[in-house]
Amino acid sequence: MEYEIKNIRIYKAISKITKPIADATHNISEISFFIIEIRLKSGIIGQGYLLSFHYSPNAILGALKDIKNFAIGYNVYETLKIKHDFEVNAEYFGNLGLQRWGLAILNVAMWDAWGKTLNQPIWKIFGSKVRKVPIYGSGGWLSYSDNELIDEVLNYKSRGFKAVKIKVGSKEIERDIERLRKVREAVGTEIKIMM
Repeated sequence: MEYEIKNIRIYKAISKITKPIADATHNISEISFFIIEIRLKSGIIGQGYLLSFHYSPNAILGALKDIKNFAIGYNVYETLKIKHDFEVNAEYFGNLGLQRWGLAILNVAMWDAWGKTLNQPIWKIFGSKVRKVPIYGSGGWLSYSDNELIDEVLNYKSRGFKAVKIKVGSKEIERDIERLRKVREAVGTEIKIMM
């Protein structure tokens, strides 16, 4: 059948960072993604990706390989069936954590390919009328100096973002309050600040 998943390719993309970034719980030395690319018998390709940073790459890759082997032969529109069947199959080891992450990336790739088979964007398949969604600039890492933080949020503002998200969770709450004050002063009142 032309909508059947014929092949799945998993690959990793790494974005090196010049110095580690940190939030309240993690120090991150690289930003990496696992990408699943599914190919249907018709030749249509769908993709999904998972932000993985630098921790547990082998565990995540192992879960993705298990899901890859399981998913071959399913039809691209069987998004709920594959989830159910995989959960039944993997019940002995559990269905939370890495397995859930792996199913999520596969689900996105299946929807991407399904939309392509119908020559429609996914938002139309879901029946949405919305053509725009609000976006925000994310970052504001705790490891940033005040100057780095301000440079980042001003860059987002100059690019037209209407909101910025910064990290909180410093050992001293006063530092978080001061960072928020400086961001508000830098971007003005027309930009929303999220934490």
